[in-house]
Amino acid sequence: MNEIFSNVNYKNESLHDTIKKEANKKFGSENSYVKNLWIHNEYKKRGGKATYKGKKPSKESIKHQVKATFLVDFAEDIIETLDDDNF
Repeated sequence: MNEIFSNVNYKNESLHDTIKKEANKKFGSENSYVKNLWIHNEYKKRGGKATYKGKKPSKESIKHQVKATFLVDFAEDIIETLDDDNF
């Protein structure tokens, strides 16, 4: 999938690291778009400042990416279940 999103430079690294640790507990250590979006929103909610380089994503792009992430996660869960049941 093409990445069409801007690069983010977080000004407060310690706040960003704290939120990333919280996200790992909440979402698991695997990287996902939903997890990264939560980290970014939580960082801004707590007063963190960021600069951006590149194209800002449209709302439709974000919705599409989030939906795709959920579908991939769902498919992986089904495959793991089938593998566990020795089909």
